[in-house]
Amino acid sequence: MASKPGEFDQEHASGLIHATITVRGAVQGVGFRPFVYKLATSLGLSGFVRNQGGLVYIEATGTREKLDEFVSQIRSNPPSLARIDGTEVLYSAVAIPRTSSEEGGELFRTGPPGTALGCFVVVESTDEKASAYQEPFGGPGVPPDSAICSNCQKELSDPRDRRYFYPFINCTECGPRFTIVESAPYDRERTTMKVFPMCLRCRDEYTNPLDRRFHAEPNACPDCGPQVVFEHSEITGSPALGPDDYRADDDWLQKARRVLSRGGVLAVKGIGGFHLACDATNPDAVALLRARKRRPAKPFAIMVKDIDTVRRWFYVSPLEEEILTSRAAPIVILRARENCPVAKNVAPGLMHAGVMLPYSPLHLVLFLPRDGEARELTQEAQPELGEPVPEALVMTSGNRSGEPLVFRNDEARSSLGPLVDGFLMHNREIARPCDDSVVRMIGEKVLFYRRSRGWVPETLEVAGICASGDGRMPPVFAAGAEGKNVFAFLSRGKVLLSQHVGDLYSEEGISRYKFLVRDLASLYKFEPGIIAVDSHPGYEVSKAARELFPDKPVVEVQHHHAHMASVMAEHGLKGRCVGIILDGTGYGTDGRVWGGEILAGDYRSFERLYHLAYVPMPGGEKAVAEPWRMALAHLKRAYGDNALEIALRLFPDLARKIEKLWPALDFQGYPLTSSAGRLFDAVAAITGVSAINTYDGESASLLGELADEARSLKGAQHTAKSPYTRMARDTMPTRGTGLAHRGVTPQQAGLAHDAKPAHGNGPDFTAAHPSNPGISGFSAEAIDVSFLIRMVVEGVLRDSAKEEIAFSFHEGLAELLASYAARGAARIGTKNVVLSGGVFQNPVFMELVTDFLRKEGLCVYVAQTVPPNDGGMALGQAVIAANSVD
Repeated sequence: MASKPGEFDQEHASGLIHATITVRGAVQGVGFRPFVYKLATSLGLSGFVRNQGGLVYIEATGTREKLDEFVSQIRSNPPSLARIDGTEVLYSAVAIPRTSSEEGGELFRTGPPGTALGCFVVVESTDEKASAYQEPFGGPGVPPDSAICSNCQKELSDPRDRRYFYPFINCTECGPRFTIVESAPYDRERTTMKVFPMCLRCRDEYTNPLDRRFHAEPNACPDCGPQVVFEHSEITGSPALGPDDYRADDDWLQKARRVLSRGGVLAVKGIGGFHLACDATNPDAVALLRARKRRPAKPFAIMVKDIDTVRRWFYVSPLEEEILTSRAAPIVILRARENCPVAKNVAPGLMHAGVMLPYSPLHLVLFLPRDGEARELTQEAQPELGEPVPEALVMTSGNRSGEPLVFRNDEARSSLGPLVDGFLMHNREIARPCDDSVVRMIGEKVLFYRRSRGWVPETLEVAGICASGDGRMPPVFAAGAEGKNVFAFLSRGKVLLSQHVGDLYSEEGISRYKFLVRDLASLYKFEPGIIAVDSHPGYEVSKAARELFPDKPVVEVQHHHAHMASVMAEHGLKGRCVGIILDGTGYGTDGRVWGGEILAGDYRSFERLYHLAYVPMPGGEKAVAEPWRMALAHLKRAYGDNALEIALRLFPDLARKIEKLWPALDFQGYPLTSSAGRLFDAVAAITGVSAINTYDGESASLLGELADEARSLKGAQHTAKSPYTRMARDTMPTRGTGLAHRGVTPQQAGLAHDAKPAHGNGPDFTAAHPSNPGISGFSAEAIDVSFLIRMVVEGVLRDSAKEEIAFSFHEGLAELLASYAARGAARIGTKNVVLSGGVFQNPVFMELVTDFLRKEGLCVYVAQTVPPNDGGMALGQAVIAANSVD
């Protein structure tokens, strides 16, 4: 309980007034109270500060001038990890309080009195509400996990410091938050650190408002805190040393480094879960990890020892460097330099790699030389000084392919045991898993591939676009997508997006999903009024959402409408917009597989203006894993009966399979798709880049790398010299720009009404659906991309450079879609166009589309705070559901 405030003798109160201040937001566990304490004492104020009911509550006494300065500094200069959503201030000229510890509650009192009337103190937290303010989710703003700060890094590497090489060092400026808190408010007894009683020295730091570890809830030292141990795996056939090969006096760090230096694989328990690590400069070690994890080609993230090494190995801009070294410390996609020593099989076929810096003290210790160890160890010195210090490690998510991230010790032993040569375990429990965030810079903008550690659980403001932003609408649970899942809570005009959950194609994935939904709902005391799910009838995640909240009304949201609304909500757009929504797969209102869509709509409804012309998916789901199948479908649409001869020339090694499949291309049972992702797959196969996908988006990623290479090698002028780009422009139905404003007819522009798909399959498409009254009855028009396929084929048969062909395809498709979008924007009377869907993770394509749209005089909005892929869909689902309530 908090101490009761008393009153000073009023005769001493001349010229003084009293202020009651509440501060809401992410203000607990971020050093906010010591900040307030230091500020108040510097201004000569008396009173107290405490955490109360998820807020920070302050009572202060002083002159009006000093109190105004006090409030101004709180609002404008809070601690670096804090986020202030609002402050409430009430001034009073009577009843000047002071605090007392006479009736219970712990009172922390340090330093000289702030005024002649008393001192400013920090008092114990309380659960009672500090004001009439209702928190959006019924709980406090828990701060995200934060990378190790510079002060802790210095102490970690200082042999004179008592926390030298202690892998759990932290302070109020850094360390785990979200992944260790069990319930609100964020105090030590409500975290997984509660089982580690502090020693006297740590307790002194924790209770001293002048110490940077004041109420740093994970505070600990080697004498009282968590410990790391090395455990040997029972794996056979390991290139690393066996248990009998370690010296008796080896500690956990020496053993871990020995595994890594001998080409083995190490499981490392970090802040939000386990990583699988190996030497990133050793191709054999990387190949071993790929074989064990059954991940043949998907890129691995790497952790590089310091920013100087990153600069030497990768091209890194000042903004990329700023993000790498930020408190969020995400994985940043960087282009490797020509002399980069990272093994090529870390990111096969790609010029870029995902790079991060050591963000936890345990990670950092793996790279630091101990006192007495030379930074450049000679072969002769290594036996005396220990194992070599690595410069870069593969640091990929600790899980079997297709399964959730492992975050518990017992689970790691059973699940990861067959994959690794050893474990770095520790006994600080992880309350909830949280995978690494992944970002990429496109110009001066940040593009999220994955929004998780470092950003979650920060909230997004959407009150201005919700029909009932004042809080009268019921709170919404948005289930998210089945791939790259992120779910969301919406309440009182704010959206809380979950950490990256991952793909939910297995029982283990769905089980993890349910655990995380229950966990976050409990932490934030959230109970939905309605739930939003994807309209796909077979989504297991939608079934799981209904099971979690069985009595709640359900709003079904079309996949691409959710993508569109996500970007609109992020930018606070109102009214109708046009959206270019491009991805791999999404269930359409006609039951077909959408993915190449130009929509018009708002947060309530949408209409499908245009779409890439339907082609069949030969073999159904097999066409996703084998892009050559999609190549056949697009070749047949482009060349008719002559396509077989061309296909055999393009794919001589697949001749038998092609001849066997060819008669079935007219099979009407194959699903039809307008997917841009499948179009990119087809072009990648035709170009000879990739005929199979071993991971989602592999072929498209490789094709995008070629386009990026063409752009970087020849610069902006190269397109004018490319005969293949000119060919595309000469045959493009929407040649030029400003199509909608020049009165070009749909027939002249090549806008063919999709009454009968070219291959003759399936019923006529009409966007109107009786079951979905929010969708207009407008009949969409198909965009035929056959001329682009012919352009690519002619380039290949002429033996043109693959880079040129890839860029020309990107440029041609970008200009084509921009022209259609411009026509749609003119039709509905808007200047706003949003871009979303996984295809827009391709930076070359995104920039090209953006440039063409801007030449049309349109305002372009792209995803920046959430991913354009399915990881951003829950935001769109949430705001659409919120606006469905009258």
